[in-house]
Parts: sequence; C-alpha cells; structure tokens
Amino acid sequence: MQNTKSKRLGAAAAAALASGAIITAVQPAVADAAPDLRGRWSGVVVWPIQVNSAYLTVTRSRPLRGTIVLPGVCAAQWREIGRSGPQVRVFAHVRHSVRCRSNVWNLMITGTSITGPDSVNPSSWVRLTRTGPFGS
Repeated sequence: MQNTKSKRLGAAAAAALASGAIITAVQPAVADAAPDLRGRWSGVVVWPIQVNSAYLTVTRSRPLRGTIVLPGVCAAQWREIGRSGPQVRVFAHVRHSVRCRSNVWNLMITGTSITGPDSVNPSSWVRLTRTGPFGS
C-alpha cells in the first residue's frame, strides 16, 4: 500500500512540476540528543525493590561513553549501541558489583537530563541530571 501511495504522490509531483509549480518537501525535525553530553551527572537508579544514588561521568558524546557508579552497589562502563534523535541506547557493562548485572538502557537525553528504562525490565529506571562540566 505504501508503494502505491508513493507512486501516486510521485506522479502528482511530476504533473505539478510539468505545469511550472514549485514544490518543496520538509521533513519533520527530530531533535537530536544534546550535542555535548560530556560532564558529570547525578541522580538515581530505581529498581522495583529499591532506589540507589547514581553518578555518571560522560567522557564522550558521540558515540556516548561514560562510567556510572552506584556507591556501595556497582560500577559500569556505558557504551552507546544505537541512536535515533534524542533516544540513545547504551550497553552498561558492569565491572564491579554487589547486585547489578550488565544491561541495555533505552534513554531519552536532553542537555540537562538522562532518563529511561532498562530494555528488559522496564520497571527499572535511570534518572540523571547534569551537575557539572567535564573535568570539574
């Protein structure tokens, strides 16, 4: 069906051009994740049975790279594995853990916040806000 619709639109555009009309197409804008995410972020990781403080240091924006620490619980390296506009998927490779596991987070990112669920257990969330520039 989509192919037939595209053909009809293409034929209509060709006819309009033949008559001297000016045609412009505008793609809807999809806001990208903030361009410079480097710096310090803090907030919480919310699990079904507990809430833990979390501290993230972003060392690279594209692709996203960083280290997240939940004091007394675990630490993980974040590595971007996909991006579409403000949505960024990161793989969290747990390096030190009392009770964490490696996972993928589906994040929504702005210049001031990083939020999103665990891809496997959506009742687990990360919520972070920017607390300082990189190196401060």
